Amino acid sequence: MSAVPAADDTPAIRVRGLRNAFGDQVVHEDLDLEVRRGEIIGVVGGSGTGKSVLMRAILGLREPQGGSIEVLGVDALSEKARESKLIERNTGVLFQGGALFSSLTVAENVSVPLKEHYPDLPLDMVHDLAMLKVRMSGLGADAGAKLPSQLSGGMRKRAGIARALALDPDLLFLDEPTAGLDPIGAAAFDDLIRTLQRALGLTVFLITHDLDTLYSICDRVAVLADRRVLVAAPCRRSRSSTIPGCRNISTARADAPRRPPRPRRLEHGNPRQPCVDRRLHPRRLRARGAVRTVGGQIHHREELP
Repeated sequence: MSAVPAADDTPAIRVRGLRNAFGDQVVHEDLDLEVRRGEIIGVVGGSGTGKSVLMRAILGLREPQGGSIEVLGVDALSEKARESKLIERNTGVLFQGGALFSSLTVAENVSVPLKEHYPDLPLDMVHDLAMLKVRMSGLGADAGAKLPSQLSGGMRKRAGIARALALDPDLLFLDEPTAGLDPIGAAAFDDLIRTLQRALGLTVFLITHDLDTLYSICDRVAVLADRRVLVAAPCRRSRSSTIPGCRNISTARADAPRRPPRPRRLEHGNPRQPCVDRRLHPRRLRARGAVRTVGGQIHHREELP
């Protein structure tokens, strides 16, 4: 909804010499990172390497002790950027767990950014825009009237995505989006992220521990270790890197259990289920006299008395 400097050759995010510290504990030292426009970059690293701290610094939620941050061609640390809220209006964030307001319905949660940044919009338009985002996230229209406590974990994640997309941002930040989801739900959520990214032309900054997410939808992976980004490259190049932190990811990928494949074709015996071979469909078999239905069950002819 807001205009940003149009420069396709300018990275969506550019971090140079970043330093983050909490007292004597230094989390980042001389950290460099570039995120290209239109890509999904996965940010990985061990616990305590500062993945969420990096995201919060880019979003302006904490003041770094040194370095520079540019977001969409704008100096994110300048007073002008903070006063104009240019970056805030062009970024959407999905925090861990969704971070929805528990006393508001899903539609009201999605409406919050619209009401904050565009208070002059008519309320009926705000509601229509909120419901549009709800449906874009894969939720039904009836979910808009529900409270977060009435939703499953996967539905809360989708509601969080809907709120993150409320302002039609150019940048989408996702913090552990598939954490706590079952394998089938996590795979479906990965598909949703990739679909939205392609349809809306989003640049996605994705923090994850899920290696299936990393290898299925991320264009590049940035590995955090030793207080900096060791490598930012496509997943295959990261796996072949000789840097110890990257080798750990490759080893974890080899040892980690895979998500079970999604069931694509089901059994032939149920006429309502898709059949791999149409010649074996129950209706065709009955027409040839090969099977008969007795008591609601399908039997082959040789099984009948």
